[in-house]
Amino acid sequence: MMRTGESFDIFGQRLLLNKIKINLHIESEDRLRLVAIDLVQIEDLLMHKNVKRVLKGLAWLVLVGCLGFVCMIGFYVYMIYGIHPSDEGMGGLACEYDRNDHVIKAEMYRIQDGKRVITPVDPLLCQKQLADFPK
Repeated sequence: MMRTGESFDIFGQRLLLNKIKINLHIESEDRLRLVAIDLVQIEDLLMHKNVKRVLKGLAWLVLVGCLGFVCMIGFYVYMIYGIHPSDEGMGGLACEYDRNDHVIKAEMYRIQDGKRVITPVDPLLCQKQLADFPK
């Protein structure tokens, strides 16, 4: 016979006896007709534990998924807009034109010591560059 406060396993779940109602139906004096454990309460306890565990697992999966998504976006932003060690010494010509293809602004940029260094240049360089692209 189990006593209140003792625990036992049902379906791999550890339950305390004081959490379970015992229904006693007495047919006559000193005779027990039926002793039944209220299975509904046991099932509710098991269901509550399992639902809690599943929801906790889903919350962790969502958190890890969101963190992975944020890291992926950060990586792509770095790869597109960032300055990489392999870019060292590279550069190019940046030209701004008006609607009539006249040079408004001409700049040369170069990557030095991991930073983008921009210097103004002669607009004639842009005219030569524009000549390379026929209309």
